Amino acid sequence: MNDHKRLYLRDKTSEMFYHAFDSYMTYAYPLDELNPVNCSGRGPDRNDPNNWNINDVLGGFSLTLIDSLDMFPIIGDVKGFHEAITLTEKISFDLDSRVQVFEVTIRVLGSLLSAHILASDESYGFAMPGYKGHLLTLARELADRLLPAFWASPTGIPYPRINLRYGVLPWETNDTCTAGAGTLLLEFGMLSRLTGDEQYERAARKALLALWDRRSYLNLVGNTLSIYDGTWHHSMSGIGAGIDSFFEYLFKAYILFGDDQMFDIFDVSYKAILLHLRDTHGYIYKNVNMHTGDLATTWVDSLAAFFPGLQVLIGDIDNAVRHHWLYYTIWKKYRAIPERFDFNAKTPSIKHYPLRPEFIESTYMLYQATKNPIYLEIGEQVLYDLEKYSRTRCGFAGLDSVEKKTIVDRMESFFLSETLKYLYLLFDTDNFINKPDSNWIFTTEGHIFPVTRQSSLKYAKKPTNSPKFCPVFPRANPPTSGRQLDFPLPIEHVQAVSYIVGNVPDRATEERFAYYGLSSNTSTTVEELHQCQHESNEEIFEIKLENSHASLDLLPIKDGYYALSVGGATMKLKNNPLNNNEYILQEIDGFRIGEGKRLKMNEAAVRFLRPPNQPISKSHSVLFQTLGETLEFRSVPAIFGPKIPPSTPFSSELYIPYTSHTNPKTFHSISTLCTYPSTPQNDEDPSNKIFLVRRGGGCSFIEKTLIAEKLGAIGLLVASDSESLFTMSPGHEEFIQDGDDPTGIPAWLITKSAAEKIIKQPFYIFKLVMSISLRTDGAGGDDETKRMGHVTMKSEESDMWLQYNGKPVSNVLIVEQSDIGEVTWWRKEFRGKRRLDFGQTLWCLRFCLGERGGEVKSDGVVTELGVVVSGNGISVEASGVFGLGICCRGAF
Repeated sequence: MNDHKRLYLRDKTSEMFYHAFDSYMTYAYPLDELNPVNCSGRGPDRNDPNNWNINDVLGGFSLTLIDSLDMFPIIGDVKGFHEAITLTEKISFDLDSRVQVFEVTIRVLGSLLSAHILASDESYGFAMPGYKGHLLTLARELADRLLPAFWASPTGIPYPRINLRYGVLPWETNDTCTAGAGTLLLEFGMLSRLTGDEQYERAARKALLALWDRRSYLNLVGNTLSIYDGTWHHSMSGIGAGIDSFFEYLFKAYILFGDDQMFDIFDVSYKAILLHLRDTHGYIYKNVNMHTGDLATTWVDSLAAFFPGLQVLIGDIDNAVRHHWLYYTIWKKYRAIPERFDFNAKTPSIKHYPLRPEFIESTYMLYQATKNPIYLEIGEQVLYDLEKYSRTRCGFAGLDSVEKKTIVDRMESFFLSETLKYLYLLFDTDNFINKPDSNWIFTTEGHIFPVTRQSSLKYAKKPTNSPKFCPVFPRANPPTSGRQLDFPLPIEHVQAVSYIVGNVPDRATEERFAYYGLSSNTSTTVEELHQCQHESNEEIFEIKLENSHASLDLLPIKDGYYALSVGGATMKLKNNPLNNNEYILQEIDGFRIGEGKRLKMNEAAVRFLRPPNQPISKSHSVLFQTLGETLEFRSVPAIFGPKIPPSTPFSSELYIPYTSHTNPKTFHSISTLCTYPSTPQNDEDPSNKIFLVRRGGGCSFIEKTLIAEKLGAIGLLVASDSESLFTMSPGHEEFIQDGDDPTGIPAWLITKSAAEKIIKQPFYIFKLVMSISLRTDGAGGDDETKRMGHVTMKSEESDMWLQYNGKPVSNVLIVEQSDIGEVTWWRKEFRGKRRLDFGQTLWCLRFCLGERGGEVKSDGVVTELGVVVSGNGISVEASGVFGLGICCRGAF
């Protein structure tokens, strides 16, 4: 795209902004929003207080005026900026308006702070003569009226809504979403730095950490939860509506405030997203159950289109390009992004488009990172589509249906503050925001905060001498300019995404491919496309570590990663270019092992790796006797716990704890035991019985076993959430040394279908007989050996290496548990006394403190600990700040 065309598009975007803003000022001001079809204004719906779609955002404070303030400096209109600021002098927040804390924070508070910074600092070129800081006064007044939403909550997670005059109303709902409570830190933190008052940032930080503390064992957060007790009411996890900006503010708080704690949380979160949400090729990020990782829906939503922009910010360009292309393909099909698109049905499931900015934002970020002109052309298409389908006589209207192109009489304020802002910045390459030495961060509403030394000095949590480790995501270099790079993905990938969306190649696409020297005439089938991985000229080998669900746990350490569990993981190996007699581990379950990094494993983590001509795992037959009938199911014993010798009978009645007394019983009504000490719903005596519980629920296999044992069980059956069986092993917080296994009862894993058949029987007459036999399940044969290869361990002096088909994998080292190296990931600040759960932490503390005489070293500082064990729990007394290390992460 030549400069003349680019500048024309920039000026056209500016004209669109003034058309929208001037129409608002003419037909709607001082109300909150413009009705662009009827050319009128709208404010809160006083007749229907429960009209949340309107009242959450519109409070009677000229919302569109406030939300648009920092757009004027972006387009270089200093006069318009000063005039708009003058109008805000009439605004007050002493209003009988029940608004959403999240929406008012990002749209109003964020804009007031951004405009105040620009108006008061002459170095930015937009200072307003005679300005005395009334925008900051307004911001503080607003925040003071929002703070009771935090104070009234027992968890620190704020109420979702508050009345600006009367505070939290007695009948206020107690359900909030993760994004709503976890996307406040940038605005409240900036307010604290501008006013010197810590209380704002402290409240927002407490809320965010309270959400993170309630993550699942997969390090995923859910969608909605109770502010009273923090229980999840909607356990779907994803990157879209209800969660989206939670991840954004973790990383941006690190950038803006220099907050290492937020970076560490983000890094763990992003790793979990890549592991559990990202599809094989990076096009789709699925919605899954936060406890199991199972697919929860078959749709993606428009809000998730922001995520490629965040991936650009963290340096993961490859994943950003792939993910963004899915949304571009949807836009190309409908000339807009529907609120939800079902990738299974290949059609929108929620069809309206309210002029959202997220796709434009990611397009802008990708152009800034790559300078690939195709993103300018995508922006051009977006601009003309907005003009064609949404422009009205007095503004721009959202689409009621992206298929029929019918419009709805509403222009939300974010169209001016975000959509047109990112579109303008895409075309204005010389804008002060886009300068190489520019240092600004966008809030989730598109407001700009400067990243300065002062913003990062106060209040940020920075662990002393905390070494930084290489992130789990790859750092990609931006492509160089060149015609061959204009198309950001290979043709095969473009076709694969088109297939997902339901598109067929059109003539324009064919011509465009030809222009760039590409051809869409390929014999590659859709099935083959879904088998392709990263393009490479190197020979890549894939080995599956046990045919089961992945249960990968990676702990970043100083020189790479430590694998606490690798059950079901897939390793990608390539030949070592420097030594043909070696392999190099390139990826494990999608995580790239960086250059010069190693993956270390302890022997327990790989003890089930199949040596040559041996079965994959040991299987047990579980026999249930009822009404003269015998039901037989497969099971796999846990690594931990007592081992039942082969052919030794082991029998008992079965006890099934349920979550409620309701009938009929279903698989999901089986308790996970994770809510202990709440009483399981079963009137039978649990003593000396074998428990059947369900996988998941947020607690580990060892924790389930300890709880069952505490309730009187002599054995435990854990029902998987699928038909795959794997070896239950300790989680990342639960290292077990020889002779230090905390569990006293055996445990086995059975399939979901087995559990479903069991609960349909009258369980009170069940008898369990356990007989053990070794089953190969087809493993060890010639065909299996050819497919899998031989995975073994090779010893050399004091080192032990992973070996594949007789060749060592040079960057995978088998080590003793005490030899994992310096741990740099899990650090926990702790002062004073803290109560610990007995079953979870007694053995944990024993491991952490066992041979250290009650001392823990943390960055060279030795802290004395006093541990008091009682019947109800463990008390720990300590002075100073310390980290208990890897095995006690969940304890404090």
